[in-house]
Amino acid sequence: MKILLDTQVLKAWLTHDLSRLSAQTIALLQDTGTERYYSNASIWELSLKEALGASNVKLNPHEVVNALKAQGFVELPLTLSVVWGALRTPGTFGDPFDRLLLAQAKQKDLKLLTVDPLMLQRELPGVMAA
Repeated sequence: MKILLDTQVLKAWLTHDLSRLSAQTIALLQDTGTERYYSNASIWELSLKEALGASNVKLNPHEVVNALKAQGFVELPLTLSVVWGALRTPGTFGDPFDRLLLAQAKQKDLKLLTVDPLMLQRELPGVMAA
């Protein structure tokens, strides 16, 4: 399976806050057959939240990227085609990063793992509960 982690799932994985993730998600993340992706939009989001004081965990963006690469995660760059895809995503989202991650997952045919109840309530195609 090919998966993209949303920012909160990524943060939980990096900080070992596995209580936020289901046993199925943990097994999926640990499975060497799983293709695991992260968006550099998530790195940006983590950095912004920390700068605004909205994060209780300090994560150095360079260390985050190095840790993800060391674990075999593949980076998805934020491209203009992703931005256009995000703009075409129907509906209202409280977090603009959600649109970007949805567009990236759709463009690359990935499952988006999330703990966001608003995204899960919408039953969007390709979105999975983490």
